[in-house]
Amino acid sequence: MTRPLRIAVRDRLSLRSGLYAVGLLVLFRVVFEMAWETVGVLAAIALFTESFDVASAVPDLDERYLLFVFSLFPIGIGAVLLRTGDDPVLGGAAVATGGWLLLDTVYNLRTGHHPGSSDEDIKATDAMLLMQVGNLVADELQDGPKTVPELAAACDMTESRVRDALAFHERAGTAYEDDGEWHLDDSKIGPWAFVRDNAIRIGGRLVRPFRLFVPS
Repeated sequence: MTRPLRIAVRDRLSLRSGLYAVGLLVLFRVVFEMAWETVGVLAAIALFTESFDVASAVPDLDERYLLFVFSLFPIGIGAVLLRTGDDPVLGGAAVATGGWLLLDTVYNLRTGHHPGSSDEDIKATDAMLLMQVGNLVADELQDGPKTVPELAAACDMTESRVRDALAFHERAGTAYEDDGEWHLDDSKIGPWAFVRDNAIRIGGRLVRPFRLFVPS
């Protein structure tokens, strides 16, 4: 991994670009009379951007280690803003965001989880098709319970497609089977149900890194 990283750094960075960046920071300090803390924040942002561009060009780089390093930047920037008192709200938000990213990355490293990877993930096109079929099935179930063959005939689709859509609804808790017939759970349908379910899902995602502090 070190050789591809050296190649990416050599291709992306040069002495000329480094001197240009230093000169620009000095210009901000001398001409615009910016505080050194502000200049440091600008330098951190520039370093963050360049590091991301360099890392993205390295093949087979474990993104978890990359996220671990990058999470330190908002923490550092937030600490500077809190220390100077220029913008304590933004500084606190930056520290909180960076801290969460750091904990989430540590959680992924300890559990062996890779961000965005899951055996249950499906392609976006397949997901869109499944949602469309699921909507058709839900519309038919709103008229009353139906069997799989009845739903297939009403939706003009194969039974396998209908079963996939019903499995999707069953996992979401929006439909259930009783005595060979499928029923729609009206309490799980509608905008409020959508907001509630997504709020629970997002909340669970936000608290996931804090499982590190729960004794196993």
